[in-house]
Amino acid sequence: MYRFSNVDLIDTMTRLTESLVAHYQSDLNYDIEALEKIREDKKPSKDDLHYIWIARECGTNLLHENRIYHRGSYEQSCYLIHLNAEKYFIIDITDVKSLRGNVYVLDNNDYYGDLSKEDYCADLIDVEFVSGHKQIYPLEKYEGYRSRLMYSHGAIAKTSVVFSKEIQALLDEHLHILRKQREEDTREGNLDKFIRTMERDKARKGDR
Repeated sequence: MYRFSNVDLIDTMTRLTESLVAHYQSDLNYDIEALEKIREDKKPSKDDLHYIWIARECGTNLLHENRIYHRGSYEQSCYLIHLNAEKYFIIDITDVKSLRGNVYVLDNNDYYGDLSKEDYCADLIDVEFVSGHKQIYPLEKYEGYRSRLMYSHGAIAKTSVVFSKEIQALLDEHLHILRKQREEDTREGNLDKFIRTMERDKARKGDR
């Protein structure tokens, strides 16, 4: 695995999208919007600084890295569905204000191991409604109550699962080790060379 260090993340993702994504390049707009929201946040959480970015032939996906370990989450499902995507990248934001950071190229799609053995199950879900109302519910009952909650409180703005302190500590330690290892075990790459190689490989496939 290798990385592109201290790069302009939006510019790098744009160039990679133009090279790797044949259809639905407009998906990138949603990814950029998500990153812009982090820049607007005065105190982003540490988990808002680390992402998996999937560049497929038909579109892109930006996923919180920690949430692929949340059992049953959208991020975990999306990650597993697209295991055969064109390319997986890890994005670590190092400067929120300028949206600069490191982009890691995954050489294979088993970097995160077997999620069926390493995922973590939450007990609760924190729900925030567009109205500003917030409430925590048992996760196992949430889907059954979802329509009723929306009828009572309006549209849902966002949700986040809530782990016990013990489970959260285990997940935090797992991610800390993973992030430290990728800093130590990766070599520096050249973005221009990488893009030329990807475009050359794509051209060869098209000639077959």
